[in-house]
Amino acid sequence: MKKILLIFVSVILFSCASSPEKPVEEKPVKEEVQEKLSNSELREKAYNAMQKALGIKANIAVKDDYTAAEKMFNEAEAMDTSNPESAAKAALIYTDAEKAFESVYDKAYEKRENARKELEMAENEIKAVEDDAAEAEAEAKGGTE
Repeated sequence: MKKILLIFVSVILFSCASSPEKPVEEKPVKEEVQEKLSNSELREKAYNAMQKALGIKANIAVKDDYTAAEKMFNEAEAMDTSNPESAAKAALIYTDAEKAFESVYDKAYEKRENARKELEMAENEIKAVEDDAAEAEAEAKGGTE
């Protein structure tokens, strides 16, 4: 009887000692984002990205993309940040809006640079035509004298 009791106690002790430890609970990404920056800081970053995009008229150059980014920003603005769950969602939306505004800026800037290059090429072509016309006019005047 003592042997059975000893075996039973040993099995219980070893099974408890070898049981897996409780896994460390990982924080969801939304909590990590919220801990890194407050909503007001995230809002400010998104707002600054929006203003930068507006500075080069991205709302006109890439209207649909700008409107989508603005919609995200306004969605985050409308959220109740006193509720922790809503605040975490707003933080993610502000982050997404900032990235969207940066993308909008990049697209508008690229369009602007392409337009600038085309304008420069057109100006060079006009200059070449004017030079040819001036040369032809000079030859015509020289030939009639």
